[in-house]
Amino acid sequence: MEQQLNLFGEEVIETAVKRIGRNERFEDYEAFIDKHEIKKTTDDCYTPPEVYKVIRDYVGELTDLSDRAVVRPFFPGGDYQRFGYPEDCIVIDNPPFSIITKIVRWYDQAGIDYFLFAPHITIFDCQAPCSVLCDANIKYANGAVVKTSFVTNIIRDTRVWLNADLRKRINDCCDIKEHQNEKKSYPSNVINAASCGKLLSRGFDIKIPNDESQYVRNIDELQNEGMRIFGGGMLLSDRIAQLFDAEKAKKYERVVSLSERERRIIERLNSDE
Repeated sequence: MEQQLNLFGEEVIETAVKRIGRNERFEDYEAFIDKHEIKKTTDDCYTPPEVYKVIRDYVGELTDLSDRAVVRPFFPGGDYQRFGYPEDCIVIDNPPFSIITKIVRWYDQAGIDYFLFAPHITIFDCQAPCSVLCDANIKYANGAVVKTSFVTNIIRDTRVWLNADLRKRINDCCDIKEHQNEKKSYPSNVINAASCGKLLSRGFDIKIPNDESQYVRNIDELQNEGMRIFGGGMLLSDRIAQLFDAEKAKKYERVVSLSERERRIIERLNSDE
């Protein structure tokens, strides 16, 4: 038997390298840490146990785990390809993000079910059967805060899932207060410093006369709702407001075109509807 440290929880799995039965033996994770000094690398993002429980419980709602072994083969110095995977097991774990594409491909080829933590920003590069987007800010035990989503092969006929429910569960677990991220659209005659940032980056240059502007701490509608203009603002004359509107209306975005090859792929996708 070969003792293997469970990186992302509180347990140690003791298993052979070959295929094993359903029964797993667990030992205390902290006791292992006390005995062995493990040098953390950038991939060693120890997942808080409470976050892992949320994910495992959620996967249990997607597929029946009552008679399946849940394994976690990723730990410092381990080799996930030599791990002893029980028959009909499922991997629910946080793998090294630097090689996650390789890991996904290996599991898909080996026919092993998985639900894996994944980097949100580059998740599509994994080319997993299904990308579960959460964009959850998880603070791992090594202090890193990483925008996290998930990849899986247990969800059929879905390529991408924007999963607000799972995001909320993770945020609730991490005591992160959800905000709707409301972006206020001020009237043309109102500016604050933040709203001028994009215009400055475009090279917009304007001098606003004293007699065509007035400082305001807030505007009445926001005041009545208990909110305010962040950093204060300026009321502008209609003439100055029109200059701002004209600049905002200019198109600075590059429009990327699709090739004929890509259009043919889209036509095929349309015909499959």
